[in-house]
Amino acid sequence: GIHTTWEENHWCAELVSNWTLRHPEYWSCKRGALPWMGTCSIAYPEVVAHKLETLEERFAFGGDTIFLDLLRNGDWDPMREYVKPVTDEWRRLYACEPPQDWTDPRWLKLVGRHVNGYLRKFAAKCHERGVRFVLGIQRVKAGDDFAWAREFAVDWKGLAKDGTLDGIVVMNVYPDWKDPWGSTRRIYEDVMENRGKCDVYFHASMYDYRPGIPSYCKWTGETPAQVAKRLCDLAKEVGGKGVILECVDYGNYPSEVNEVLKAAGKEKR
Repeated sequence: GIHTTWEENHWCAELVSNWTLRHPEYWSCKRGALPWMGTCSIAYPEVVAHKLETLEERFAFGGDTIFLDLLRNGDWDPMREYVKPVTDEWRRLYACEPPQDWTDPRWLKLVGRHVNGYLRKFAAKCHERGVRFVLGIQRVKAGDDFAWAREFAVDWKGLAKDGTLDGIVVMNVYPDWKDPWGSTRRIYEDVMENRGKCDVYFHASMYDYRPGIPSYCKWTGETPAQVAKRLCDLAKEVGGKGVILECVDYGNYPSEVNEVLKAAGKEKR
């Protein structure tokens, strides 16, 4: 399959989308700020239509799965959705100016209608082609939906329940560092309880931008190989389909960790 990302800009650096540059009328915007060239807002139907058109390019490569990674957000979050369609809708609903605090649950719910609507359209287009749609979520905590809502306004549990998602990738979790393995298990079990019919994949990541193998080594005193084995075993024990590897830099995984991952991959479930 194909790995793709939420971001199209990589933090408004040299990789800003050409389409975005040509359409400043759709640029995202913080409250009271100038429009931002990093992304176009999905509150505009024209932007959603463009994003769905780009799916055709991915389908042309073949494969049976598209994995949409939400870790790489390019600095987008609901803070950047103070655009006319959303602010007009807010005024209509609440008869006041949009909130100063973008973490206001009402604001997140409003932005979430656009985000989740886009993801459902994304999934429908995949399913029309017989392609699985797998969503990568991050910063996962057991029972803590609001923390995730602040990141993307994504109702991943609802999307799993209604069949929008075929799979979920837990790209990282925020465990209790005083009880890293017990709390990680509880988070994993919470995801499994709310997965609907989705396949679930957990992580064995050397990349530590969000907690990965190096953080678990620091918390537990275990070696990278020992931590990798614990993560693979835990994913299997809770019923996960497998683990994904975060590999940003060449040679990111030490040889002893590679051997653990190879052995885990050969095990029969």
